Amino acid sequence: MTPDQGIGIEAPEVNWRNFVIASRMASDIYHAENVLITGKGEPTIFPAQITEYLHKLENMPFGKRELQTNGSLIAKGGLMNEFLRVWYDHGLITAAVSIYHYDREKNHEVFRPKGERYFDLGMLVDKLHRNGLETRLSCVMLKGYVDSVEEVSKLMDFCKKYGVEQLTLRQADRPENPQDFKVADFVDTHRIDKDDLAYRNIMNFIVEKGVKPTEILPHGAEVYGIDGLQVCATTGLSNYAGEENIRQLIFFPDGMLTTSWVDPMGAAVLHGWKHD
Repeated sequence: MTPDQGIGIEAPEVNWRNFVIASRMASDIYHAENVLITGKGEPTIFPAQITEYLHKLENMPFGKRELQTNGSLIAKGGLMNEFLRVWYDHGLITAAVSIYHYDREKNHEVFRPKGERYFDLGMLVDKLHRNGLETRLSCVMLKGYVDSVEEVSKLMDFCKKYGVEQLTLRQADRPENPQDFKVADFVDTHRIDKDDLAYRNIMNFIVEKGVKPTEILPHGAEVYGIDGLQVCATTGLSNYAGEENIRQLIFFPDGMLTTSWVDPMGAAVLHGWKHD
């Protein structure tokens, strides 16, 4: 629903010169601590490029290197098994797996309603752990899916069963002027707003179980320790351009460094190649 900045179905050409500059800016000027490799689609479609990013980051002064993925290609195995080992050797620490539910069929409904069956999430977590990677489940909360204290509690039980280290509960958000109105309509229909009783109940449940936050992120999201599981509830989109404590710095392959998914050009702190 946000601008693609030249990213399409082919592996994008990367402005590596600007990547080095952007990394130094992120560290020296904005004091960024962690790096998350993500995408406008599924980043593991281009696994060799992930390897190259991790290689470039090896001598950069960041802490954790993380990968956001829907897990589908990693679950299939094959050559991806080799890439997991290479990524681990290049410093990848955490795999953040996007989900909508702990139940296989529920995830199938959203991810691939007309495609091949959704993979076994527990087996994927086991594979990531066998390859030395910490796992975070990043769950977008939707009505009819994870939308209540009971469902959150069951999701936490799933995490504990498979040894998941971190759980993020995320609101489904959309920009004010979306690039894709069909997806925006889906979000409007299924989102759980902060004002909804269900959301307030979930937040109260997390706060009561966690007692007090173990960490507060720059954009205000609180992380709680609950029975050995790190739990965080946060929003999906934000635009912190111009504020002292920004939430994110986003590097696009064309060389742009920006603080906003919604208006990347308007919030750019480093410009990249021009697009046709």
